[in-house]
Amino acid sequence: MLPRLTGLRLSESTVQRATERARGRGGDRLAAGAVFGPARDWDWQPDAEGKTCAYVAADLFGLGMQGPGAAKADGRMAPVAMVYNPGVRGQVR
Repeated sequence: MLPRLTGLRLSESTVQRATERARGRGGDRLAAGAVFGPARDWDWQPDAEGKTCAYVAADLFGLGMQGPGAAKADGRMAPVAMVYNPGVRGQVR
């Protein structure tokens, strides 16, 4: 799946090691109370009616899976979400 979606060719063990290291570092930082970036107010753009707002979107992303020896396996669904703001006036939305 990784080569098809990203063009990257990595072994399963490389991806697993990198993921586990990142998860460990991130988890340690969160447990210690670290934040990712300074606390600040967001500079939201107004919508078409001039109201300052943000939108929330959530979805499930289907992931193809492969069993041992390239056997067929059931896929999985990964939840994804984002908070976003309308575009700047004059830009394509």
